[in-house]
Amino acid sequence: MLHWLYRTLDILADNKESIEKHMYNQRISLFNTTVDLVFYDVTTLAFETQQTNEILQMGYSKDKKFNESQVVLGMSIDQDRMPVSFDIYAGNTFEGHTFKDSIEKMKKEYQLGKVIVVADRGMMSKKNIEVVENSNYEFIVGKSIKQLKKVNIFEGEFIEIAKGIKYREVEYENKRLLIIYSEERAKKDRADRLRLIEKAKKMLEEGNIDSKSKRGAKKYLKEQNKQNYILDIEKIENDEKYDGYYGIITNTKLSPKEILEQYHTL
Repeated sequence: MLHWLYRTLDILADNKESIEKHMYNQRISLFNTTVDLVFYDVTTLAFETQQTNEILQMGYSKDKKFNESQVVLGMSIDQDRMPVSFDIYAGNTFEGHTFKDSIEKMKKEYQLGKVIVVADRGMMSKKNIEVVENSNYEFIVGKSIKQLKKVNIFEGEFIEIAKGIKYREVEYENKRLLIIYSEERAKKDRADRLRLIEKAKKMLEEGNIDSKSKRGAKKYLKEQNKQNYILDIEKIENDEKYDGYYGIITNTKLSPKEILEQYHTL
């Protein structure tokens, strides 16, 4: 029976787009609704092999692996948690480069209502935000606090929006920027950093600092001279200042509470 299943998958793959559109139209008709909120995200699907082909490529996975072949999966989901469409990309594709295809497909294939695209910060480069705006869609996306220019995130009055969560809103590049502080996130950021510091100390003790990557624990190590590393105390203290803070940028007119709720739904 298994070989029949595999053969069925080939047929489904050949008719993927028409099946997606049919299922979408059936649901819209059955429930008499429109899609006006779209969540978009990307994940990786790894395989226990290093063989590659046109789509199976080596890449850095969501599981932080780099020694297995993988594919990249991008999916759009509506406000009812129902899939709108998905696409598979070569495993070495940067996730942000999948976004334009998804937006253009939604605009062309589906009769969408007023759309708000909700995506994580890794997805939404400045170019991708322009794609959304040029499609007359709105967006709610994460924004790296550390990359903000001309904004002091620690100044100004913060307003409590929920237990343990407060925010401050400022204008940033003609858009609304919500600077959020979460006590729960601060605890997680602190725990994550302490774990990396302990790992960095172990790397120093064992003299095992061969990787050229700045990811992980090595970001807290500083090279004094060739092959001689010490803990980067300045980097550690700088990261500590940002515990619990994150940004959300949007062009919607939703209330701060609604914006936060939609972003957390992602």
